[in-house]
Amino acid sequence: MTLICMIVFVLGSLQLIKEYREFNEFKRDEESFNEYKNKESEYLESKIKGDDFDW
Repeated sequence: MTLICMIVFVLGSLQLIKEYREFNEFKRDEESFNEYKNKESEYLESKIKGDDFDW
């Protein structure tokens, strides 16, 4: 019985670790996307203010 409880505990812990890593990876991707979006919007705003369009 103790062995079964230990196996269940270990499997549950591994599942939690896996979900935590996936969540952190998602947050990192979201942050890098937001950084890219902010840089893009700053670039476009500077182009609009400078009236420096190539077309």
